[in-house]
Amino acid sequence: MIDLLHDFMFRFLPTIVDLISSAVVLTYLFGPYMTFTVAATVIVFYWLTFKAMFQKRELRRSWLDAFHEEYYQMSESSVNWSTVSQFGRIPYESQRYRRKATSPGQECFSGGSMSAG
Repeated sequence: MIDLLHDFMFRFLPTIVDLISSAVVLTYLFGPYMTFTVAATVIVFYWLTFKAMFQKRELRRSWLDAFHEEYYQMSESSVNWSTVSQFGRIPYESQRYRRKATSPGQECFSGGSMSAG
């Protein structure tokens, strides 16, 4: 509750006061048409900004999910490396990691590859 009050008092309220005072000055100096033009530009700018922000958040979430799946596979293969090498399953584990790193529809970061030698 205190954080909400703090944000309102020191972030939201000064912004509103600044926007209202700038609208009054624009109307006084240049007339209502200039104020309308600036207000319309600000509204379009914020609308496009929020739209892009939501799209980017969805893309980032899918990228992070793919990265975590790839990292999990790499960690699982690396931790069990002694067992994998004793049973001769290095090509199999390398292929599992490669499939996870390059699975279709996942734009993920491929930070490295496991070598068979």
